[in-house]
Amino acid sequence: MRSPIKFAADSLLADSIKVAIVIRVQDIRSLTDFTRHAKDHLKRLKETGHPVVLTINGKAAVVVRSAEAYQRLLGAQERAKRDRKKKS
Repeated sequence: MRSPIKFAADSLLADSIKVAIVIRVQDIRSLTDFTRHAKDHLKRLKETGHPVVLTINGKAAVVVRSAEAYQRLLGAQERAKRDRKKKS
């Protein structure tokens, strides 16, 4: 069982813009569990907008998020990029 401590996933780098993503402990699932209960997990992804880390053999393998949440992330990165260019 994982310790109930929040941790920050590695920062995403997109054109030198860093976006820190915080992964909640309850959003870490095994790939097997995700596959067996995909409908429930997809519903939760849409409702919460939180990314889910899927593990294989106890190690993080992939991050899944709803399309809407992903679009918001891309929009935030694009706005940050524009703001950074304005400051230069």
